[in-house]
Amino acid sequence: MSSLLEPILPRHLLTEKFPTTVEDTDVSSLKCPICLEICQDAVIENKCGHTFCKKCLNSLFNGQNETRCPQTRETITLDQVTPNRAVRDLILQLKVYCVLKCSWKGHYCDLEKHLMRECPYVKFKCLNPECTFVQKRKDAEKHVKTCEFRPARCNLCNGYFIAGKLKVLNSFISLYLLGT
Repeated sequence: MSSLLEPILPRHLLTEKFPTTVEDTDVSSLKCPICLEICQDAVIENKCGHTFCKKCLNSLFNGQNETRCPQTRETITLDQVTPNRAVRDLILQLKVYCVLKCSWKGHYCDLEKHLMRECPYVKFKCLNPECTFVQKRKDAEKHVKTCEFRPARCNLCNGYFIAGKLKVLNSFISLYLLGT
């Protein structure tokens, strides 16, 4: 993919809600007891032993140093919260579908790579100044070669100009040379 294009990744889809898991996958032990979704950035409170989404647990503490576990009602403290690496590793290996609903399915840890490299539904924007192009991957690849705002070399002076303006400039030069 050209360096003149930048993907518009659905970051909100990757962080707000976990992608749909492939059928026959038991994820009940990986769910946060607060939001009831698969844990995002899983953390464990070591006193009660429960695992939560980092974001959910932060909202439960609400700026305080202690609160109550939503499951046991025991007092839990922020200094007892650590990343739950075992649960995070399990989540990374879950089989999921693409968040943009293409035909891809694979491990959650490979989802962002899929979106960056191959998902046909990821939209790209052109990085050429003044260009407003935004389209899906297949159309974006074609656009790079024809963008009117891409740099183009002048055959007469070897300087670089904006392609659309160079075309007009060449027309004027041709008319001038024909007139002399």
